[in-house]
Amino acid sequence: MNRNDIEQALRDYFWMPKEVARLKQLMDADEIETNVTAQYGMEATLPKAKGQNADKIGKEVARQVDRRQRQIDKLQKKIDFVENGVNKLNNDLERTIMFCMMDGLTQVGISQHLGISEGKVSSMKDSIIHKLYRLQFEGNEQNEGNKEKCVNHAG
Repeated sequence: MNRNDIEQALRDYFWMPKEVARLKQLMDADEIETNVTAQYGMEATLPKAKGQNADKIGKEVARQVDRRQRQIDKLQKKIDFVENGVNKLNNDLERTIMFCMMDGLTQVGISQHLGISEGKVSSMKDSIIHKLYRLQFEGNEQNEGNKEKCVNHAG
């Protein structure tokens, strides 16, 4: 994620868990509806195609379930990134500002809530975003460093 994506994820965090829960509820409802579909009369005795959804409604439901699952995965990835990031911050003021951002407060709202200037909130927000941006690469650098140590140690 780039810095703009991180800032947007922080701004949008407050609604993302609600949307994930809504999509999961819709998927559960779709599963129930598709499991009780039955055919009657002559159609019920005919052989069924194997491995394909011959009926258009079933295909549409499967497409919607797939689309919803992709959206859930995308949102969950952002939610996990933000929640893991807040645990990596050591400064209490930065954590407080990040929690306020996660709750959907604006910079003006945060400055009024905490009694600090908007400029201070803005600079702290930039610092948070910079730290989160760096944190996403630190795990990769550590893994690469461990691989190099293993290679050097083996040689």
